Amino acid sequence: MSNQAEIARLIDALGAYRTRAAARKQLAAFGTEAAAQLTAILADSQRPENMRWAAISLVAACAHLPACPALVEVARSYGGLRGTAVEALETITGLRIGDDLDEWDKALADPEGYQTTLERAGSENDESTESEVAACEIFRQG
Repeated sequence: MSNQAEIARLIDALGAYRTRAAARKQLAAFGTEAAAQLTAILADSQRPENMRWAAISLVAACAHLPACPALVEVARSYGGLRGTAVEALETITGLRIGDDLDEWDKALADPEGYQTTLERAGSENDESTESEVAACEIFRQG
């Protein structure tokens, strides 16, 4: 049996309670090879939610960046999976945007530009923190 056929069989096994744990372990061993097929089922409303939850956790575990747009769509469309999808986005990208899906769209459209914007905002926050500390010092002296 080819790897792709085995991966497809294991993905189907994610839908059943009795076989889900073993299938997740085996799919994790395939890593990014399984991630493309897992990404394809994330937003498939015909699949059980628990199967899609398992797929989300697996693409996050292997940090499969191409899954990010599908994860945003899942977060936008399926309330029960929103938190898991956002956590997966944060795990994969290293960004801490939270559940602001418009911000995720911006970040994924231009990751380097978005990172530069965050770095600039961080340095501005550092400057305002320093001035706040100075103001507190003046208050303590007065």
